[in-house]
Amino acid sequence: MTFRLPAIYLAVILSLSGMQATAQNLSVDQLRNQIESALSDTVKIELKLQLVDQLNTENRQQEVRQEIGKILRLSNISGYHNGYLEGLIALGDHYISREIPDSAMVPIREGISQSGNIEYRMKFLYRRGTISRLRNQPIESIRFYNQALVLADSLNSINEKAIINYNLSLSQRILGDYSSAFENLYRSLLQSEQSRDSRLMAYVLNDIGELYHELGDSEEGIYYLEGAEEISRATNMTENLIRVLTNLGVLHRELGNFEAANRYLLESKSIVEEYEDMSSLVIVDYNLGMLRFQQGNLTTARDYFTEGLNLSREYNLPEGSFYNSFGLGQLEKENGNYTRGLDWFNNAFDSARDLNSAQLISRVLEEVYDLYRQSGQISLALETLESLKIHDDSVRTLERERSRAEYEALLESRRQEEVNRVLLARQAEQEARIQLQQGLGISTLILLAIVLAVTFFLYRNNRYRDQMNRELKERNREISSKNEELDRLNNIKNKMFAVVAHDLRGPLSSLQSLLYLLREHDLSKDELDEITNSLEQSLHDNATTMENLLAWAKSQMSGINVNYRMFKLRVGTEAVISQVKFQAEQKEIEILNHIEADLEIHADYDMIKLIMRNIISNAVKFCKAGDQIHVNAIQDHAFTTIHIKDTGRGIREEDKKKIFNDENFTREGTKNEQGSGLGLALCKEFVQKHGGRIWFESEFGIGTEFTFTIPVKTFSDHEPIENKGSEPAEKLNEVSVES
Repeated sequence: MTFRLPAIYLAVILSLSGMQATAQNLSVDQLRNQIESALSDTVKIELKLQLVDQLNTENRQQEVRQEIGKILRLSNISGYHNGYLEGLIALGDHYISREIPDSAMVPIREGISQSGNIEYRMKFLYRRGTISRLRNQPIESIRFYNQALVLADSLNSINEKAIINYNLSLSQRILGDYSSAFENLYRSLLQSEQSRDSRLMAYVLNDIGELYHELGDSEEGIYYLEGAEEISRATNMTENLIRVLTNLGVLHRELGNFEAANRYLLESKSIVEEYEDMSSLVIVDYNLGMLRFQQGNLTTARDYFTEGLNLSREYNLPEGSFYNSFGLGQLEKENGNYTRGLDWFNNAFDSARDLNSAQLISRVLEEVYDLYRQSGQISLALETLESLKIHDDSVRTLERERSRAEYEALLESRRQEEVNRVLLARQAEQEARIQLQQGLGISTLILLAIVLAVTFFLYRNNRYRDQMNRELKERNREISSKNEELDRLNNIKNKMFAVVAHDLRGPLSSLQSLLYLLREHDLSKDELDEITNSLEQSLHDNATTMENLLAWAKSQMSGINVNYRMFKLRVGTEAVISQVKFQAEQKEIEILNHIEADLEIHADYDMIKLIMRNIISNAVKFCKAGDQIHVNAIQDHAFTTIHIKDTGRGIREEDKKKIFNDENFTREGTKNEQGSGLGLALCKEFVQKHGGRIWFESEFGIGTEFTFTIPVKTFSDHEPIENKGSEPAEKLNEVSVES
């Protein structure tokens, strides 16, 4: 647990330039007196800006907001544009410092639209990048920082370039782009040395040290942290000195230099206690606890963790609650007190969830898995390992979606900027035409000649434009058609990837975990039988999901060809029952085939098997021990009607409308069986392809009956078949699918 640079630091540095530079030399009362005696509104505004800076120094935030409102109103009345822009900057900084980016966006966005001056535009763009970083939008943040950097470079403003490069590195660290982050940190270091900004140098050196630490080079990190320590001591930067001393303690502890680590951490603790900085004290206590833990002094380690936890709870510091609970959990696990250790890990898990930190949640799950494994609770260890894998997959998916959404927002923003540029160009062109027409009044003859010439030109131009518009509309129609096809194929691809990623990778991960247990642990016969059954079930689930996926993909990508032939329905049904027989026997479920031996249908044998296998497999999935599944078929002159009825769990009312929906819907079975949600969608599609219908009726807790029809004669698009009278009227009150 190390210190991080506050997000507002560099926004405060920028606000200290210009008119606020002398704010620190006058007290609040002195400034108020000068404002009262000021002779002009411009001077009053400049003094009020200095007052805001001094109030910020004393953390009097309510008065800050009031004074900024006065600055904006007075600047509007007096027409002092620069004063108004400075007021917008102060208001943006006020909300940024309180980490309220949405409120900060309003004045900063207005400032960008009103700042024709390059220097002010640079300041507003810089703050716009900081707002995006606070919103966890690093890509957009980098774009605005780069725009501000171009303007700072045109102004040859070394200090502002150093500040922006530093912030650019923060956004690149969020993206994991450590190479670019290093490059911009070194650039910021050179620029801060050139501008002699010691405070910024101290922060940059600290972050370079932290970055080396993150990359596993603690010795190089110590070198830069020692440079930050020297500058912080020389310039009395107490806050940064606390941060640097703690980071040095952490790095020395990780290198096994316990004496140096102890010296740095104790000095940091003495400073934070003197200044009563509770949040920093929690961090130092945790790291001292970890140091004692590594030294084997578990009693003292427990004292530090407990002190840090109590302070975290008292001052509502969730991150401190996580780390100190986590440390206590590790300590109890080391002592073999697994129950107490699990309690502390549960506390840490709650804190990680409150912080919405996927990384911290993963750390807790890893420790809980190791605890169960050490204590010999193999089944719980396996469950925890599964939870960890699912959590990590979910985090990666969310991260991809977040990055995708940010890229889409960025592209949309650029598209809008391009549209605005085109509109501005057209507006400029229109204004030029108006000016040209106004200058044609030299004489009546010349005016008439010019009017005739212009009329002829506009006529030709309009004809040409109309022709171009027609061509563009035709091209747009072609492009739109191609885009619709691409969207359809892209949706198919996304759905395939989603099923492969979720419904196939999940069971394969389970197989991997089960094989790991078989390889790494001596298991009893009962445990071996349980794992073997799990392997059998997982392989069956994977095979079914893969077959459904391939059938669905083929139907979507290349269409469905129905291969009609005559076959005995009972033979096909028995083949399906044999495929699910193992799962049914494992759950003690009886499947009864009542179809007459000589009943024949004219259909695609493989499609009919897939339809029946999906419905019967679903019935097995939602039945429990002692339940039965009945398969029957009735044939008349037009249709063969197949009924598959079970005495299982049934379907809830709120879920009925989701069956056969385009969106994949799946539920866990009575033994937590999983599915892809493709099966019933395929059944619907294949039944309709034959010219039949499919529906169901179900009562929750009693059972479900699926029914579908297949025409007796061959169905084709040129020979529509009326499907009337093949189902009871009351069943149509349930979910039905029209062909």
